[in-house]
Amino acid sequence: MKMLLVFSCFLVFSCFISAGELDNIVFDRIDFDDAKLDKVVNFLSHKSGGRANILLEKDYDKDGEIPLLTMSFRNIPLSALLKYISMATGLKAQNKGKNVIIGKEMTPYLTRHYVVTVRPLNFELEGLKQYLEAFGVDFLKGSKILYTRKSNRLTVRNTPDNQKKIAMLLAGRKEIDINVRPRSEVLNLATDIKARLSSIKIDRIEFKDEPLNTIVLYLAHRAREISPPNGVNIFLCEYGMIDKMPRVTISLSNISLGDVLRYICIGGNMDYKIENYAVVITPQKLTDGNK
Repeated sequence: MKMLLVFSCFLVFSCFISAGELDNIVFDRIDFDDAKLDKVVNFLSHKSGGRANILLEKDYDKDGEIPLLTMSFRNIPLSALLKYISMATGLKAQNKGKNVIIGKEMTPYLTRHYVVTVRPLNFELEGLKQYLEAFGVDFLKGSKILYTRKSNRLTVRNTPDNQKKIAMLLAGRKEIDINVRPRSEVLNLATDIKARLSSIKIDRIEFKDEPLNTIVLYLAHRAREISPPNGVNIFLCEYGMIDKMPRVTISLSNISLGDVLRYICIGGNMDYKIENYAVVITPQKLTDGNK
């Protein structure tokens, strides 16, 4: 088993690490190949030069083996990397002062209510969720969102850090229009991913009863060959899939990367979603739990 990690320079931290600062710490290249979580965390903390402490909560692994991580990313911020590590391990990452703590016993999700008029009147809840995500709000498994039109009450169950983001976004605002998205580099990146999924053409792909993780890793590397240097980041959340990895048989020619992902997800009973920095593939039951 091996682990390869290549990183870019870190920015200077203040005494408290905010979500925005984690967004600004961008890794040029990250490759984990069956890397033990404790080794990954020690590496990231060490390479920060004392500017960020990434720690594992004590005894987090006492009930099982240390998780192994296989990931491959290009141009990904630390905030997104921590999110995908959490998804892949079932653990939680939380900011505490200048520390980022990863473990099981974390601060529970909080439920908050906000009064705001949401436009247009016929909006869909998924659209409101995507609007908040565009401002950096994450909705991981266990989070919930509900809107009551009669009282204009938005109810959100999420982490304290994400609640702060929502509170700052809605402060002093009586209404929001979810069709008016913020202009930001993040949204441009998400739009760019969609464009590359359509423009990257795979001349030939053929797998017979192959594990899904092998296919996803192949597609990520193939995309970088076709559209260098970054291709498209593709993250497969393997949490809870030990000994249950879907196997897919597929044979396609002259097809876009987006369509390939769609077909392998159908074949593997998976869902995929385009996020700010990656295409995220999850088991359908995990995605359904976030709706």
